[in-house]
Amino acid sequence: MTHRHKPMYRGKGATRKILSRSVDTVVVEDDYGGGPPTKVTVRLAGDDRIAYVFDSRMYHSESTMTFAPDGAGTRMRIAGKTGWKGFGKLVELFWGKKFVKLVQGDLEAHAQEMEDEWAKKPW
Repeated sequence: MTHRHKPMYRGKGATRKILSRSVDTVVVEDDYGGGPPTKVTVRLAGDDRIAYVFDSRMYHSESTMTFAPDGAGTRMRIAGKTGWKGFGKLVELFWGKKFVKLVQGDLEAHAQEMEDEWAKKPW
């Protein structure tokens, strides 16, 4: 986690445990700084895309991030489907919109980190 993620995690570091790893897939367990653990599977799904599956007791989502050249940079596009399950359906009623903003902020922080890293070490 970098300084860009601190607001999301209320300053508390998240733990991430690698459960398995192969040439094209990584499975981790992430507690997002104190929440219920989420199993995250990240898989290369082609030369220009990464597939994600997030699964916890209250939430499940599947998405694909696609990368495409865009001028001098790269455009990242995310498409997916989300769903609350169990007690999470009640949480969605009260927290659903805030959750979407939280995820968008997290994705934007990751994109900015990639830009920062590229600026430091172009390869």
